[in-house]
Amino acid sequence: MTGAGPRPAISARRWQDGRAASSATTIWRPIPPSPTSFRLPAKLSGERGGQTADTGWLSWNGSKARVVDVQPQGEAIRHRVEMPPAKLKPGDHVHAAVDAPRRRAVARHHSATHLLHRALRDVLGEGAVQAGSSVQPDYATFDFRFPRALTAEEVDRVSALLNEKIRANLVRRVEELPLEEAIATGAVALFDEKYGERVRVVSFGDWARELCGGTHVERSGEIGIALISTDRSIGAGVRRIEMRVGAAAEQQIRNAERVLRELGDILRTAPSELPARVVALQTEVKRLEKDAANLRQRLAAGGSAQLEEAEVDGVRLILQRVDDQEKDLLPYADQVLNRANGNGVAIVIAGRNFAFKVASPLADRLPANDLIQAFRKVAGGKGGGRGQVGQGGGIDPNRVDDAFKSVQDFVRKQLKPPPRPSPASGGGGNP
Repeated sequence: MTGAGPRPAISARRWQDGRAASSATTIWRPIPPSPTSFRLPAKLSGERGGQTADTGWLSWNGSKARVVDVQPQGEAIRHRVEMPPAKLKPGDHVHAAVDAPRRRAVARHHSATHLLHRALRDVLGEGAVQAGSSVQPDYATFDFRFPRALTAEEVDRVSALLNEKIRANLVRRVEELPLEEAIATGAVALFDEKYGERVRVVSFGDWARELCGGTHVERSGEIGIALISTDRSIGAGVRRIEMRVGAAAEQQIRNAERVLRELGDILRTAPSELPARVVALQTEVKRLEKDAANLRQRLAAGGSAQLEEAEVDGVRLILQRVDDQEKDLLPYADQVLNRANGNGVAIVIAGRNFAFKVASPLADRLPANDLIQAFRKVAGGKGGGRGQVGQGGGIDPNRVDDAFKSVQDFVRKQLKPPPRPSPASGGGGNP
């Protein structure tokens, strides 16, 4: 289709925070190649400056479709809607309405980022300048330039100052000023943002003042409460704070309180005493791990009744039982094989699992896989090996002694020298 299409006819608008919350117009045309994207002049706000786009509804001729994204496109606004593509067509008279509760939630988070920016600069210094943001209805992220992680005390100070200014119920003021005059009044501008000759300045009281085209609350008290969730690095000299405000912050607090109650019930400890309880448990775990390591070393050293040995034609076969819960048995096999002085076979048993290791000089004549098959003929289970090592599981622990004897018989058979060839019988006569 060529041309601009029907001239838009705005018949009514309802305003919120200086922005149309609803309006009526005539549809221009679908935007190729998407039959569910349309250009409208209706004032649902598109994504800009880190603030997410509005969502809302289009209604016409008794039909209704949800607007899921809004993007500027020239002088018009591109709306992406969820609906069958054939239902909306050029010439239809459309009423557009914003999702007002969602917009108010976005406004609370956006205004909170302005107050957070000022709080960071007051606590950390004027060098803590904004490097980006993302404002959503249920959270906001705020990127700022700073060379190190914030201390816990600094985060507390920023949070306290931020919430103090929210409770102060600062009045929002919006002004349209020439860019140079706005900067001269102390308004904060982003260095990587492009501004026109005239700019929109948003102030909260005399405390926070920035160039901004986004949606905001009328007074800071409407934000309710702000909760800083995380502070992390996202690049060299740039950090990111995640924050929730209002109902989203209250929900996060409830979730955290529920987790603390559940942990308290599990550990039979009051929530206020959980940190000390966790430290005590960590200390106990480290002690138990050290005791377990010492026990494993003693067992592997062979100083207990868990060690069995046999010698077949000069080859030492050593079987070592270790704790049933052990999973990685090959390190034990290495330690046990050291007892054989380079001429033996180590077998390690942990409950229903096993591992074999053969000394390197014997690997050609006694491959680990062949030894394992001889062992499994009696003990059962599954497993195999290659070269010097092998392992498996599922054996019958009660058959290990008999399986060890089976391995001894196999070794004896393998190492038995081959029979000498009989002397050839002669013809007895002289040629």
